[in-house]
Amino acid sequence: MLLLLLALVLPPRAARQLDALAKKAAGNGCPANARLDRTIALGAGSVIGVYSLSTHPFPENGCAPEYRNAWVAVTIQRGVAHVSSLHDGEPQQLGLGPDGTLWLYALWTVESGKPLLWRTTDGKDWREVRLPMMRAGRQYSETVSRIGIRTREILMERLGVEDEVLECWRLAPRVSFLGKGPCGVLQPLLHATQHP
Repeated sequence: MLLLLLALVLPPRAARQLDALAKKAAGNGCPANARLDRTIALGAGSVIGVYSLSTHPFPENGCAPEYRNAWVAVTIQRGVAHVSSLHDGEPQQLGLGPDGTLWLYALWTVESGKPLLWRTTDGKDWREVRLPMMRAGRQYSETVSRIGIRTREILMERLGVEDEVLECWRLAPRVSFLGKGPCGVLQPLLHATQHP
């Protein structure tokens, strides 16, 4: 049933590629599941759909519990589809920056969370933006509180795990620490449509 729904939206070849990636993500003979998570129209006949894929890290438990810890992007330009490679994390936020760069915040979760940030300029080649440890207590954050724009810069707020310290970081042109506390007033990225 899932593939039939995807085939109505995607060209058949892209639907088969997506199905193969869903099976690869599920692994261990567990059921494959791809769910359209977010879409964004980029103009000039381009649309990007981000699909959340189920992973089953504990097949010895009868393929349960189910996690959505992988994603794949499908870019359709003038009727031609391109399927990205498989990436880690469940999509949380997709948005367009002022320079036309597309940003995707994903969260990898099994026993704790790990934020992952991805960017692309063409919707096809996704690059992970490595997030360094937070300054407070040399810890990693389990979540990204906000991502937004201030004076054409992409900024993010990260919440620390141990003492819930909030820090402000600049993402572009490179990741750099700006200071403790909130980033102040941020304009939202051009948000994608989230699907239930």
